[in-house]
Amino acid sequence: MADIETIQLIVQEKGFRLTGHASIEAVKHGVSPADIRYAILQGKIIEEYPEREYPGIETCLIYAKLPTKIPVHIVIDVIEEKSVVVVTAYVPDRKRWIASQRRQPGKGKRK
Repeated sequence: MADIETIQLIVQEKGFRLTGHASIEAVKHGVSPADIRYAILQGKIIEEYPEREYPGIETCLIYAKLPTKIPVHIVIDVIEEKSVVVVTAYVPDRKRWIASQRRQPGKGKRK
């Protein structure tokens, strides 16, 4: 898996692309593209999804707190360690997450 520093370097140098789903979810949760960039550049990887990997694509979940203290989750695909695609962006549900960083017991990933 690409480490957070590699991901941050890609975003600093090349930016990122949003999927349609990411755009819709971000708007629903009040998360702007600037918030997404901030979260990636300041955040940390809290989950990796090897089961979603396709050749050359790695997927992970990044957590960050925005300057407004709102927690955000950004799911990204890292493509051949050359580009970053934001799959979704949202404010985590407190019922499903402990301190927005660990899943509540019995509250696994959605299928």
